[in-house]
Amino acid sequence: MWFEAIALGILGALAFYVGKPLFAEPGGNAEPEDRSGDLEDRKFQIYQALSDLEYDLHLQKIGLADYQRLKTSLTREALEILAGSGQQTAPVKPEAARNPPCETCGRAAGG
Repeated sequence: MWFEAIALGILGALAFYVGKPLFAEPGGNAEPEDRSGDLEDRKFQIYQALSDLEYDLHLQKIGLADYQRLKTSLTREALEILAGSGQQTAPVKPEAARNPPCETCGRAAGG
């Protein structure tokens, strides 16, 4: 008797768990998504890409024009993420405009 009741309870819970998505609204989520973790992951990826970009320039794997274009793009994306997350940012002047890297060695001029 108890075995049948427990088995029936487990089957009922399983049927509810499997069938629940069938009755949910299309495209709607019952629970709000926590996107803060996704943003933190993306910020980390961007910072890592910027670091790799500096390293590639130092090793002369990429040219100065590509470096500046990619760095501007990554910096812009990072600023958009920071602005979207509500974190305060100071206006950023691209580093290349402040202190352009040497074309032969890639080091920052004057530093």
